[in-house]
Parts: sequence; C-alpha cells; structure tokens
Amino acid sequence: MVALMKFSRYHVGVIKQPYAGYVVTIEGNTSNAKAVNFAAGKKDGVFEKIRPYSVMIGAYDWLHDAEPYDTTKTLTLRKKFVKP
Repeated sequence: MVALMKFSRYHVGVIKQPYAGYVVTIEGNTSNAKAVNFAAGKKDGVFEKIRPYSVMIGAYDWLHDAEPYDTTKTLTLRKKFVKP
C-alpha cells in the first residue's frame, strides 16, 4: 500500500507493515522529521521509518483498489519503439 502523509508538505511512502499504533514504511527523499526511529545520518535518503498514524492522511492499495488497466496500447508502443 502507498501511504499519504502530511508534514509541512505532503509526503508518500510504501507501507511495509501496519501495527496497532504505528506503521512501518519505506520512504525516499525523507529525513528524521516526525519519525519514531531515527537514521544515523541527518541527510535525506531512502529509509525504513516508523510513523505514528497521526501523520497519515490516507492510503491506497494499488493491488486491490486499482481499476483494470488495458495494456494493449502500451504493448503496441513497446513493439513499435523498443528493439529486441
């Protein structure tokens, strides 16, 4: 699932595991802001974070919530432009 979070700006992460009071996410371009766990460095990067539900404003399960996607056009373009 993809989680939408709200800090001073919006942020997204991939949910790895939900728990009763928090959720474990994988996030890119992130820092230690509003996280329960802290990365060793203070620079941005891709980290596994523990976030409280209070920062979550939504989640999307692309596997079950997504509309069916017709791949015919994509496959046609791929055959036309991608050389084997």
